[in-house]
Amino acid sequence: MVAGRPDWTKFEITITKAMGAIHGQTDQSGPRLYGDMVGVLWNQRQFAAAIQLERFWNKLLARSSFSLYCAYSIDVFGKDFRVPPLEGLLRAHTHLMPCEPDGNLEAAIDSAMDETLGANANSVRRLIQSNDQSSWAVMPKAETTILWLRTNLPDEAAQIIERARDIYRQSHPATATPSRPI
Repeated sequence: MVAGRPDWTKFEITITKAMGAIHGQTDQSGPRLYGDMVGVLWNQRQFAAAIQLERFWNKLLARSSFSLYCAYSIDVFGKDFRVPPLEGLLRAHTHLMPCEPDGNLEAAIDSAMDETLGANANSVRRLIQSNDQSSWAVMPKAETTILWLRTNLPDEAAQIIERARDIYRQSHPATATPSRPI
């Protein structure tokens, strides 16, 4: 970091040196790298710096042979789970994986939509599905739904998400909110 911002030259030198140290020690799939600095920056609400660091990783990835994995928590029920800062971060990835692939979050959102929207819930689901043509990433349905609701139905979104949080907490009493790694 230089003046509170990621610095490409320092990043490139550091990561290239680390990759050189493990060259030849990996299997046929090549090295697998994991970084958590983006999560640290995101949690410190340094959104622009987090997104810039993701871009650095992608720039290096485009010219090198390695697999890149990252994981950090984002509260899908939180007010920060909305566009635009989050979209910049999400766009830096090709696949977003839920940390809890059991479907309970999706079920909670569906139930909350049914309760809140009533007969209109299925129409909204069809709209979400028809607009889910992201060319930049594969994203879990629950997160796609929350982002779509916050963007397209902001007034109803708050009520649906609050109700979904309650339903989710009832099915996961030990978990306050589902945090998803990206």
